[in-house]
Amino acid sequence: MRARVEEGEHVTKAFFGKVMWVGRATTFCVGLAVVLVVAFGVGTTALAAVPGDPFKLGRANVVDRITTLVGSATGPLLRVDNDGAGTALDLRVGDSGAPPDAKPAPPMSVDSQARVTNLNADELDGKDAEAFLPADAKAKDAEMLDGLDSERFMRRPSYVPMVKSAADSSRHKAVTASCPPKHLAIGASTRITATDSPETGSEVPVGLTASYGGTGGWRVEAQEMAEWEGEWYLRVTPICVFDEPDIVPAAQ
Repeated sequence: MRARVEEGEHVTKAFFGKVMWVGRATTFCVGLAVVLVVAFGVGTTALAAVPGDPFKLGRANVVDRITTLVGSATGPLLRVDNDGAGTALDLRVGDSGAPPDAKPAPPMSVDSQARVTNLNADELDGKDAEAFLPADAKAKDAEMLDGLDSERFMRRPSYVPMVKSAADSSRHKAVTASCPPKHLAIGASTRITATDSPETGSEVPVGLTASYGGTGGWRVEAQEMAEWEGEWYLRVTPICVFDEPDIVPAAQ
């Protein structure tokens, strides 16, 4: 009788031992599955976020949809406060390896024309402040016209005596008044005079046909417009100015 009892105890221990082994194995498998799920879940979350997931600080939240913050508060809805030495906001667009001038998309857009306090731009239309002239400043070449100094336009004239042609009845006459060296003729005073009235002159059928000048001086030409037996002469007084403004001529 005792032998049967001992045999029954042995069978019972063996049965419960197998049950415990199966339980331990199951617990190990379930625990391993939980560890793998947690591990892969954390890894997946670190790589990308799914719309609807909470915003995770200190991680890269990668999404392909816009995130909108909507409210009706009287103050700001979002504030980024950086107490360190870095900026509070960093906006980037395009390829991270591309230079700034190769990124056509603006990093920010607004729907208001109101002025933002303390928001200063470093450039205006791509130009630095040095490219613009202050309101009370004077341009460096303001005294120039097409790069030329005023002396190129308002130069001191030089005295040149009058030159006249012969006084006779020739139908055509021409006379040239030369300017001094390094001078330019910019104009001339021309007169046609009849010899019978040299002081006041008289009306004669003679017309001026040419009047031009340059570096050599000034030349005029006149021609009788009708048959006329009287004598007359042609005279010219050129206006000559110094043609090299960098060298001031001596007063004459």
